Amino acid sequence: MKKAFARPFIVVIALIYLLNQITNVGVVFNLPSIVEDLNIHGSFLIGLVSGSSGIGATIGVLLVPIVHRRFRNEVALIGILAAATAVTAAIYVVSSSPAVQILLIAVSMIFVCGTLPLFWSVAMARMSGLVAAAGLAFINTIGLLGGFLGPYAFGLAEDATGNPGAGLWVVIACSVVGVLLTPLLASAVRSEDAADAMVPVSN
Repeated sequence: MKKAFARPFIVVIALIYLLNQITNVGVVFNLPSIVEDLNIHGSFLIGLVSGSSGIGATIGVLLVPIVHRRFRNEVALIGILAAATAVTAAIYVVSSSPAVQILLIAVSMIFVCGTLPLFWSVAMARMSGLVAAAGLAFINTIGLLGGFLGPYAFGLAEDATGNPGAGLWVVIACSVVGVLLTPLLASAVRSEDAADAMVPVSN
């Protein structure tokens, strides 16, 4: 744990991953309720429409790595995807069309799940040995907390408003904080890379 906490980029990426998982699990866990609230009825139809989030997630994890190979800057792309998630969720909040809202949720999952390969690419490129074991365990543990906090936060938003779709405000909040953390991650990654460049290479 000491080795993990001594590397600031590990702590920052763990926090961004936490926000990502709050959004990811919150949406997936509550999507059937959101779909039903959009006047879509019947277990089969609700399940079918809710599956659109999985389609978006699949597109994201396939498409974003292709974009990354052209874009190169992983940290900047993480920030762009977080901003895109916030914008998509904001459009959802002001939209009144159920069809558009379902489409927007699917699109948001492209950005949310498409970010995941970037997290691990940033982390694995800068860790090895014991640091990798401790760092990856720390990042994963913090991220898994989002699996609890996401549905809980969505539930609080629904209780406060009576509207299952109010959980999209949680998505907006987490995405905006993720965008704000991106410059901090960029600074931490630059410091990490500079420190690695100063380490002499042994023959």
